[in-house]
Amino acid sequence: MRYQEIDNIIFENKDGKSYTIKDLREYPDYTTLTSLDIEENAMIDEIASRPEIYGEGAEYQSYKIFEHNRIKIFEARFLLSKVSNLRIPNQ
Repeated sequence: MRYQEIDNIIFENKDGKSYTIKDLREYPDYTTLTSLDIEENAMIDEIASRPEIYGEGAEYQSYKIFEHNRIKIFEARFLLSKVSNLRIPNQ
């Protein structure tokens, strides 16, 4: 739902093929609730659903954790096993 309002743009590949994709979206500024050391096999949706984080059934809020740590995750080449600590944003 949060991506529906983002405009579509046309991306042209180097071979001349055109694709309709979503434009860039602004990330909201989150305030950090806590910082959490994570284990090597951790998954962000499991972290989001922990009782001390967002609670049972809150896997859908995992995008907030990802967005709040997007630079760190990008620098780790999207390998969460290379990230030892995540900042958890407020709901």
